[in-house]
Amino acid sequence: MIKYDVYLGTSSPLPEAKIGLTATYYNPGILIENQDYYWQIVAHDNHGTLKNGPVWHFKTRANTDPNSPSDPNPINESTDAKVNKTIMSWNCSDPDEGIGDKLTYEVLFAKNPASLYMISSDNWENKYWNPKENRSTPILPRLDYNTTYYWKIKATDIYSDSTDGPIWNFRTAGKGLDQYATYGAGDYLSTVGGIGQTIVAGKTEDLSKINLSLKSMFTPSPPPPENITVEIYQCITHNPNDGMFNLGKTKIPDFTLGYYVWKKADFTSSKKVHLFKNRTYFIKLYTSQKNYLWQYSSSDTSPYQNGSAWFYNGLKWNTTSPPRDFTFATYLWSFIHDQFCSDTLSIGQNIGNGLAQTFKPSIQGDLMRVNLSLENKNDVIQDITVRIYSGTPPEDLSKGTLATTTIKGFPNTAGKFVWKQANFTDKPPYLYRGQTYSIVISSGGGLSEYTWKIRPNSYLDGNAWIYDPPWDSTSNDFIFSTYMDYIDN
Repeated sequence: MIKYDVYLGTSSPLPEAKIGLTATYYNPGILIENQDYYWQIVAHDNHGTLKNGPVWHFKTRANTDPNSPSDPNPINESTDAKVNKTIMSWNCSDPDEGIGDKLTYEVLFAKNPASLYMISSDNWENKYWNPKENRSTPILPRLDYNTTYYWKIKATDIYSDSTDGPIWNFRTAGKGLDQYATYGAGDYLSTVGGIGQTIVAGKTEDLSKINLSLKSMFTPSPPPPENITVEIYQCITHNPNDGMFNLGKTKIPDFTLGYYVWKKADFTSSKKVHLFKNRTYFIKLYTSQKNYLWQYSSSDTSPYQNGSAWFYNGLKWNTTSPPRDFTFATYLWSFIHDQFCSDTLSIGQNIGNGLAQTFKPSIQGDLMRVNLSLENKNDVIQDITVRIYSGTPPEDLSKGTLATTTIKGFPNTAGKFVWKQANFTDKPPYLYRGQTYSIVISSGGGLSEYTWKIRPNSYLDGNAWIYDPPWDSTSNDFIFSTYMDYIDN
């Protein structure tokens, strides 16, 4: 039986590479690129007879850098990415893959393109990554809503040569985004007389708002100011002429901009409008005098497959020719009443330098809004800033803020407490069940006579805090209510 000893190296004497091979081939593994190698085979049998082969020579080729990563998903500069189900993927190859070169990837990610950092595992070989996962922190429950994220891929081959891809970005959807057509092109029909869009709801939730791309038309003698009426109907079929009934309406305040802007039709302050998954609804806009235009889709092929644009000719509703869609986005969510401290007394604590109330949510999800029982004792009107923090209120309010919103200043309430809403629905913070959080409020300064209603300790999972400074915990509780919702898929 013949066996083989393999000698391989870059200079003489050649070192042993493999002794006692029975096969007539040998894989040397990864070699140095652009390098001269010498090798020799020594054959020997079981009688101890040796035969030295000649010394052969070859030179490895120079390595080629990886190709630039491409084909990002989400598509670069795309919008409305899912906060919970977005997976980043890409394509990449190496010119030397056919001769054994392999690639690994670094996924760099951040909200600021100037501060990208690596979130992927070391030596990651797959062409995808979940952006909720970070090598140095626990997995996130979701991405932030209404947020632009930047990312790029660094591809590295087995010789440690690498290529950085371009910086891509995507923007996550707003909270509750359901149906939308946002491919606007230009002018279309006037709101005078009525125009509308059919949609099919994608989930069963309460309608919170509809965003619409609108502009005001100027004329030599413009009509007086007029709000735009927005109504939502449930349809019997996909054709509004077959019958529909009104679920609710709201108004968009008059404006005079001669270019398209996104306007919000807010349905949270009217009676609750509950939509059901897979049912057809009709968004109707109308004015009696003032002419507004609703922007339409950018091609003859409708980009929104579950509905179409309609206009009213005085007799019936008609579709456009060719088919179009108006630009819109519907947002659906629920308000789940979670934590609260009830209202029984008429005693208030002046906001002063700051007040806070700690609480523990019983629902894990998005904090949508906080209601506060407030009073203004004089005629000074200042906005009230409401912040949410993890844990007890911090000494430095500029650090660790989970969310911030504003309650618009309100006039003297004549000795009465009124419920005011701190709305976090644009970018709600994610809260964990059973953990402590702080509601911190402050106003513009010493002239303020805003007070937050307080009562003796009755809320078991938190306390009222007063900033003296520092923060002091009391045996009382402020009057509040929190409203949650589960995260979007």
